[in-house]
Amino acid sequence: MEFVYLLISFFFFCQFNSFFYFQILLFLQIDSFINIQYFYSFFSSSQLIRYIFFLQYLKRLNQIDNEGASGLGSALGKCTNLSKLELHLNGNEIGSKGISGLTSGLGKCTNLSKLTLGLQGNQIGDGYESVLVSDLRNCTNLSNLELELRNNQFDKYAAQDLGFDLGKLTNIKKLKLELGRNYIEDEGVQWLSCGLGECINLTNLVLDLGETDISIEGALQLAYGLGICANLSNLTLYLGDQIQKSQDQFKVKSKYLKLKRLIFLEIEW
Repeated sequence: MEFVYLLISFFFFCQFNSFFYFQILLFLQIDSFINIQYFYSFFSSSQLIRYIFFLQYLKRLNQIDNEGASGLGSALGKCTNLSKLELHLNGNEIGSKGISGLTSGLGKCTNLSKLTLGLQGNQIGDGYESVLVSDLRNCTNLSNLELELRNNQFDKYAAQDLGFDLGKLTNIKKLKLELGRNYIEDEGVQWLSCGLGECINLTNLVLDLGETDISIEGALQLAYGLGICANLSNLTLYLGDQIQKSQDQFKVKSKYLKLKRLIFLEIEW
């Protein structure tokens, strides 16, 4: 049976002369696309969405497809005051077309400052064509971005497009990018690093490249690209067991330690 669990908590904080801060926590479990209509209808009230500043939306393993993701994006696009969003859509059936519809809606949330997109275990990457973050360029206040993209269909060409798009988000300061279990290879990592090098305000980077079929050459190329990030001070890098020889690990770590402004470095093999 199709069902929707909806829990809304309202918190009012009085500040100064009857100024209220309104926070909504929304928890949904949706079995199929048809229930997206309930979600869309809920956000049709302009008087309600005008006061949404923070929304936490938790939904995993529910067979959401491209159409459902696009509908969700249309609904969220109405939340013009949304500043923080956590959206977990792991283990669904979303491809590049669905991501295009989802992020098209998110691009209308121009007040977003922090965004977490949990998209592990979907079908993103095949025919990527710059659909994941290109619309987020409209979110000029976005400074904290987390993209959970493990176990999708990214190849070196999709990684190139992703890097190109990320390079246009010049206001990003904190970035967590999980790309493990995708077939990116050394060439894809090189292109990705070129894009990240364009993120001139990036200070904190967490990058997961475990099980991406890269070698020591790819890891060294990544260091070169990140060296262009003028303000990068904190770096956490997950490489898994792709570089096993101790002398190769030493060579890679030495390369990253030479990054001029780096204060904190952690590499997990």
